[in-house]
Amino acid sequence: MKYLKSALFFCKNIWIIFRNKFQKESKKWLSLSIRHQASSTANAFFYNERKAKEGKATFFHSRNTPSANPFIYSSQHRHQIFKRIEDSNIRVKNKGLHISFNPTMNDMIRIREKGIRKEMDRLMEQLGYGTQPYLVYRHADIDRIHFHIVSTRIDKQSGKKIKDNFEKEKVQKFIKELEQTYQLTNNAPKEKINLKFTATSKNLKQNLENLFTELNRMDFISNKQMYNDALKLFHIEVRQVQKGHMVFVTD
Repeated sequence: MKYLKSALFFCKNIWIIFRNKFQKESKKWLSLSIRHQASSTANAFFYNERKAKEGKATFFHSRNTPSANPFIYSSQHRHQIFKRIEDSNIRVKNKGLHISFNPTMNDMIRIREKGIRKEMDRLMEQLGYGTQPYLVYRHADIDRIHFHIVSTRIDKQSGKKIKDNFEKEKVQKFIKELEQTYQLTNNAPKEKINLKFTATSKNLKQNLENLFTELNRMDFISNKQMYNDALKLFHIEVRQVQKGHMVFVTD
């Protein structure tokens, strides 16, 4: 945890939920894209690893890897997870699977981190990669949090390419189910706001105030615990001190 003097200020009754009515804006909700141009698993993998090294991404989730937590090992160790599988098939050219998972701020808060991991697993299962090894990176290099999933299209057991028929239809079905399960809506902030909070963030105080304003507009956040859970998604913690509250930014 980093103590940031510039990010610290007193806020009274910060978790009071103001019932401001939402204004319907242009449709903007969770989007998913499968990057077919990422023919090389290595390119997709090292792109995300580079972002992590630069501090613009963090390790978020993994499944079906030889070690319980592949992120405690080196980048080369993680790369070998995919390379060993792909070396068994030299005929297939486009071996990489690179998925971009882009929830809105509203989506993030409704689904929550545990739910996002669960739904990513369900997505991979639905696409036919449920037993494949895959790594998930949480990115914060644009104005909102998003995730990249990296895996290989070569089946780890048969060595054959996993069929990619009807991927677009499967993704659309998944998004529709997600919207129904979590009651995702098309409400978006009227103005684009920066939701990146790190030790080097610019205009940090203003960005925090914008975040609190948006959270206060969300009617489904009905208690203090839900409010605090929502803040943690953005690496924000609020602690009570004497006559007010202190805001801590963690990264």
